Amino acid sequence: MGGTDAASEGTWVWSPSGTPLSYTNWNSGQPDNWHGNEDCLHMKGSPALGKWNDLPCDAKRKYVCETRQPTPP
Repeated sequence: MGGTDAASEGTWVWSPSGTPLSYTNWNSGQPDNWHGNEDCLHMKGSPALGKWNDLPCDAKRKYVCETRQPTPP
């Protein structure tokens, strides 16, 4: 989803802008940085549909991209 705490554990920001998360929807007990290498945000499926979890950044998951709107002429 574009959220990460790779630069500073526990400080979640949007990548690549570095803007702090102003909204969170963490699943119970998350983020937990399990095994010390979970620095990327992902959205859970059933049964915690829509809740957030932290995962290793090399985990293969579907993703959402942020794009800028073109400036009108």
